[in-house]
Amino acid sequence: MAMNSVRGSLRSLTDRARNVCYTFLKFPNTDDLQKDTQTFAIGKFGEVQIDEFSVYGDGIIVSGRCSTRKLELFVHDLLEIVRSVGYSQTNVFEPEMHFESSLVVRARKDLGISFAPPPTTTALIRDALSKQTNATYLPFATHFETDVSSLKNTA
Repeated sequence: MAMNSVRGSLRSLTDRARNVCYTFLKFPNTDDLQKDTQTFAIGKFGEVQIDEFSVYGDGIIVSGRCSTRKLELFVHDLLEIVRSVGYSQTNVFEPEMHFESSLVVRARKDLGISFAPPPTTTALIRDALSKQTNATYLPFATHFETDVSSLKNTA
């Protein structure tokens, strides 16, 4: 799809989104249409808040504080609107959908103490760094990941 065609699609989508079932406080303006990414922000789809909806040349990203299913409904509805204004999906690669979730835990006490790296590990890293650089080592975050290959599809 040519860039002018994409811009036309976004204008049409923007006009329709304003009048149908989407409410956004921030829409791409004329200058934004010259950029590689167009972003809609602080929106509403039904009773769901859409924090951000970004359109790229090769896909979209949608984020919100709601269930994945509700964001999927938003994406499917959005694609139907795009099709209804005369555009069809062109797949160079097999379409993919990825999900990312965040979990925020608030505690009354400092959990960093519980999750701090073992002193022997900290000393080992600190010693190795001091031999190679003048940098000092101070751990400041804990990061957890899940091995998704072991998760089973329950749908």
